Amino acid sequence: MSSAVTNKAKALAKNYAKKQIRKLLIKLGKKALIAIGKGIALVGKMLLAVAGAFGLKGFLILLIIVFVGGALMYVFPFFGWFSSKSGSPKTPDQLRAEYEAAIMNSSEYAEYRPPQMLVQFIDNQRILKEKKKLWEIDPNKLISSLKPDIEMETFTDHYYTRTVTRTYVEGENEPREEVSESSWDVDKQLITKAHAWNRIETFTYRQEFSSSSSGDDTSESTVWVLDNRISETDFSKFDNTLKRLKFTHQDFKLLVDTVRVNKANYLDGYEGIYGSITGGDDWWGDHPSTGSGNWIWPTISTRITSGFYKRVDPFTGQIDFHNGLDIGRPIVDGKMDDRPQPIFAVADGEVTVAGEVSGYGNAVYIRHDSGVTTVYGHLKSIESGISVRKQIKAGTVIGIMGSTGRSTGIHLHFGVLKDGQYDNPLKYISLPSGR
Repeated sequence: MSSAVTNKAKALAKNYAKKQIRKLLIKLGKKALIAIGKGIALVGKMLLAVAGAFGLKGFLILLIIVFVGGALMYVFPFFGWFSSKSGSPKTPDQLRAEYEAAIMNSSEYAEYRPPQMLVQFIDNQRILKEKKKLWEIDPNKLISSLKPDIEMETFTDHYYTRTVTRTYVEGENEPREEVSESSWDVDKQLITKAHAWNRIETFTYRQEFSSSSSGDDTSESTVWVLDNRISETDFSKFDNTLKRLKFTHQDFKLLVDTVRVNKANYLDGYEGIYGSITGGDDWWGDHPSTGSGNWIWPTISTRITSGFYKRVDPFTGQIDFHNGLDIGRPIVDGKMDDRPQPIFAVADGEVTVAGEVSGYGNAVYIRHDSGVTTVYGHLKSIESGISVRKQIKAGTVIGIMGSTGRSTGIHLHFGVLKDGQYDNPLKYISLPSGR
């Protein structure tokens, strides 16, 4: 077969193939146009239904939301706004947990840790000053500058025992005696100085000797016990921290106002580079203010000096759990108020104890409903007429704040017993409004 014939056959086959492909494409195109037309008709019906349901204005707003929202879904990833690498926002619970953990880790001694609320107030102002996002603030930096410096010293307690054992042997008039003696030392770490964010406390100790005997057996001990604890106001850590953060006097005033609006007294008695602040407590007369809970506040003062947590025992210097709330005298014009401070029954109830109690000195116990008993300790005196089985009303004056019993200064120890176990008093009472 010649090459001319072959080329002609190839050309005919190619033209035939092109015609068939063109027919197929036209057929597919018609079907696609029909499908698109049906789709447009369906979308049109849906849009008309939406417009009928929401009205023309609502329909247009919905269109904007759909198109703008769709566009933003493409724009956000482009700028990294949804990317975990850019530092996505944290939930309030996550932020709260971070602050709680940082505060907890600042010291094993709870009473010297900076108050979480105050730390967050300072950071809130940093957000405004430095124009940062809430989750961009690292609480550890601020808390590390306010954490306490604790100085410890090793003290050695000495113990000695002497035991006499007598053995009677037949034929001997006198028993045989065997004397055994043993002595040992126990080292313990005690705080000698604590520099907290708002005060410096120093501790001194003394040796206390004791002995006991039973027959010829004796035991002796010489142990170190707390001799004196001195607390002095010192806001130098606090001042240095605010100075490093470039806080102005106006910033400090805003911080103080924020603290007071939230009914906290962290800065009462402050004296430092930003001036001085007197206590927010005044003499309120004989009637207590009511808190937000069902019970009233037990004193005129709202100055809490110790809470329901582990702390350094002021007598032993050892870590111990404080099972109540200590409320000190109010501060007026920068000084302790020397006037008698009345103590009030927080709720209706029946007096079960009115007299001297070991550790608490003069104390009153009042039984309330639901198996709850309130404890009022270290009273200077118990009001006349307050006696066991007496029914009293909330707000009744039951005594005067004092320092009887195991106490280092004038204050009220307020405790709550729930089914015989001590519970956190702040579950039952709250600071009076406006205080």
